[in-house]
Amino acid sequence: IMSNVTSYQNIFYQAADTTRESNAKITVNYTTATSNLVDQMIETKKGNQYNVVKGIYELPITQKFGTTTNLTTDSQFVNEPATSTTSTNFEIVQGANDIHVYNNDNNNHVTVTKKSMQTNFGTSNALEIKTIGESGPGLGGFSQLTTNETFNKIYLQHIIAKVPEGYVLKATYNYIGVGGRISWITDNKGTGDWKEYIILIQYGNALASGYSSLGTAGFIYLDTESGTDYHYPVTWYVSYSTVHQVNP
Repeated sequence: IMSNVTSYQNIFYQAADTTRESNAKITVNYTTATSNLVDQMIETKKGNQYNVVKGIYELPITQKFGTTTNLTTDSQFVNEPATSTTSTNFEIVQGANDIHVYNNDNNNHVTVTKKSMQTNFGTSNALEIKTIGESGPGLGGFSQLTTNETFNKIYLQHIIAKVPEGYVLKATYNYIGVGGRISWITDNKGTGDWKEYIILIQYGNALASGYSSLGTAGFIYLDTESGTDYHYPVTWYVSYSTVHQVNP
């Protein structure tokens, strides 16, 4: 859509109407106005007549932080093997973009299964993360690690997930240097629907006494908003996950 177009409604609705063309799709540059319009369409669509799928907003990331480099190659888990693969206890999830199961309790209570399902991208691959009993930290989750040997590097961990209401995503890390920090660019709360989550990972500028190297970051786990009152099983989903390096 050209930048001088100011009324998007008819274009969007005609492209989304599956009675006109089942495979119709349009792509637009991200703006607040177009994003809000797509949100309204998703909320008001009736039955299966309109197929409205909201993608990811890479553009605001680069606008806020300058240029970035995507460090992974399969953010939507397209690659083989088949989608029935299940992993547990720090195992790598096959065909899932270097993602591992994260559960420090090491008790097989957290599983990650790659499967085909309805996501924000339509029918696509996603990760089903299920906790059936005590695990840790929180309810366990997954890791997609940054491994860094250089001070002051900055990364953005970018996730699209369907997290139940009443739950939050939390991020943790190993030693990342003096002044290192992580912070949320988005909020971390679950909505019961697909939502984007972005985390800033900033490595420090020196090693503290007793440390010989920098460690890893990129550990994501599920928790309740209260951090207590756990009930099992709990299931959530990830349709997209990657790590961007912010370029100097």
